[in-house]
Amino acid sequence: MALNVRKDGLLSALLIVFIIVIVSACSSGGSESQNREKEDSSDGGERSVVLEYLAFAQPQEQEIYEKLFEQFEADYPNVKIDATFLPPDDFWQQMQTRLGAGTQPDVFYVQPGNLDILIDNNQIMDITDFISETGIFNLDDIWESGINRYKRDGRIYALPKDVGPFAYGYNKNLFEEAGLDLPDPDQPMSWDEYIEIAQLLTIDANGNNAKSPQFDPNNIVQYGADFWWPEPAVWSAGADWLNEDATKVTINTPEFKEALQFMYDLRHKYHVVPSYEAADAASGYVRWLEGTVAMFPIGPWDQAAFWELDFEYGLMPWPAHPKTMQSRTWLGSLGIAVGSNTEHPQEAFNLVAYLSVDEETQRRAMEMGLQVPNLMSLADEFVQLDHLPYNKHVWIDTIKEYGRPQPHERTYNPEWWDRYHETVDALWRGELTVEEYVETYEPVLQELLDRAIEQSRR
Repeated sequence: MALNVRKDGLLSALLIVFIIVIVSACSSGGSESQNREKEDSSDGGERSVVLEYLAFAQPQEQEIYEKLFEQFEADYPNVKIDATFLPPDDFWQQMQTRLGAGTQPDVFYVQPGNLDILIDNNQIMDITDFISETGIFNLDDIWESGINRYKRDGRIYALPKDVGPFAYGYNKNLFEEAGLDLPDPDQPMSWDEYIEIAQLLTIDANGNNAKSPQFDPNNIVQYGADFWWPEPAVWSAGADWLNEDATKVTINTPEFKEALQFMYDLRHKYHVVPSYEAADAASGYVRWLEGTVAMFPIGPWDQAAFWELDFEYGLMPWPAHPKTMQSRTWLGSLGIAVGSNTEHPQEAFNLVAYLSVDEETQRRAMEMGLQVPNLMSLADEFVQLDHLPYNKHVWIDTIKEYGRPQPHERTYNPEWWDRYHETVDALWRGELTVEEYVETYEPVLQELLDRAIEQSRR
């Protein structure tokens, strides 16, 4: 069913196959594809609009979006979607080039952390008035952690593609084979409990677990977990990368260093996550698919890809620091925006709204394993869906209670955050101690943060 909006003119370890159809928006010729607009004589001369949609997706996500696009085109027969799906790195590189040249697509993904720059450079469209004119939006039904990330000064510049809660997944079969109780979906393990369980689930080629005196850390065939993300560890320890007003880098604190040490020890002391070399040889995603890692971060978009696994799996909260016992994790999101230079703003907005907030589209998306619905009113229906994973409510709990946006979303640009990720690898490789890392790189990150603050004032 079409949205009730104006129709006066109308969105690396696996082998990933992407269907790429490129439409040139900047050539000066007069062909139908170049103009993205033509007269269709079969319907009495009604204008037919082609919208260029640029995004990235895993194969199963792309298949779902293609089905959603088919329904949109059926509801809006004078609109055709020319969709290009790229690998994530290629997508962001191409978007940077096209934004710089002023040839951005009609509809494309945006990151919350780059929103200020896109607005200041007039590269995305303010869609507030379109939302008001539709008369059907209930903004109060969209997760605040979704819609609020795309607002500035009371104006809305994108709608959420999704709200991405990263829960912690477990391989049910491996837990049962080891004689372990399944994790509690409502109470997090402490870090100490987690290390104990991860050791029991880490097995070498001779069948010894990581607690055995005969365990061989150089010949591991099954890992208790994949390498940790820093956000759950840092936040659960009561630390953060920035102070309250995001003007100071705060990585040289006892709490932050304790979190880094915990992650370091999982690899170098307990051997329950792959070494740097082992991670290079096979990603955690591949190991999870093969059933050789017992615990792994999982987002809702992974569901469809995981339905064909040879094992069952469930969700649990991220393990918590033993002093705070507060589970924390990263709550991601992407936005869908309209390019400011589009020749078809109404049609482009209709596509964005259709994908983001149309109730039937959101229901189909969640049933096909694409995402947690953007509409809170569908949350209970989502939890009751009869497919894996077990404990889908953990994703909802993450949105409601303990998920947070990444720290760089609080700053004008993410350069300091990118630099953190580039440099912290030296710690994970064992080339620096925790103390050496924070002493060396806190001033480097602070300099980049200061630069971002200065840019925001121009």
